[in-house]
Amino acid sequence: MKKRIIKKVTELIIFKRDFLEDSQKLFQQLRQNVKWDESIISRKTVCFGEPYDYSEQNYEFQPMSKDM
Repeated sequence: MKKRIIKKVTELIIFKRDFLEDSQKLFQQLRQNVKWDESIISRKTVCFGEPYDYSEQNYEFQPMSKDM
């Protein structure tokens, strides 16, 4: 009998309703205050912390957003 090592994703997710008091406010703050990378046409990305290169994308150092 094999042991099941990997759980279903649904067993790993914890949903907490109203985890943030004002999620829309945080969303708007992040949209306005974060330096988003727009080099990928289909989406905006951001990386906080140490700079790194990933799949020919360069991410410069950026401190964690104070809004988070």
